[in-house]
Amino acid sequence: LYYIFQNKRNFANNNFNIENLYQSCHTMLDLKIEIKKMLFNMVKKQDINMNKFSCRIKAAINYIEQNYNKKLSLEEVANYVNINTYYFSSIFKKDTGMCFTDYLQKVRIENSKKLLMQPQYKIYQIAEKIGFTDEKYYFKVFKKYTGITPSQYRNKL
Repeated sequence: LYYIFQNKRNFANNNFNIENLYQSCHTMLDLKIEIKKMLFNMVKKQDINMNKFSCRIKAAINYIEQNYNKKLSLEEVANYVNINTYYFSSIFKKDTGMCFTDYLQKVRIENSKKLLMQPQYKIYQIAEKIGFTDEKYYFKVFKKYTGITPSQYRNKL
């Protein structure tokens, strides 16, 4: 049940109380039927909430993946999907489990790993190609996500 919901708060808000349900049923078969009904309703409710904005979040993710190498802001992506910036930030985190900045950095680092496999690019060039304006900051973010520096990553290949 926990994994049906994206976080514990959503799980708790659905008033799933097995003890009350157990007390209200006369047989185990009744209990089984009631649990199935409850689960079905919970999942249905969750799907309705997810479908409201999932298309916009998918569009935002696609936009990020196509434009990660540019100077990209939360405001720009929120405007692209036509959602208020604050609200977009909230539903983006709820749907992806990451805040916008972390997601953008993750996309940039994953793409930089591909470029690090190509020896013709110097590391500062890779940093620029993936949207970082400061090479030192790129090193810091890369190490945060991978545990090693870009140079160490390249040497491991």
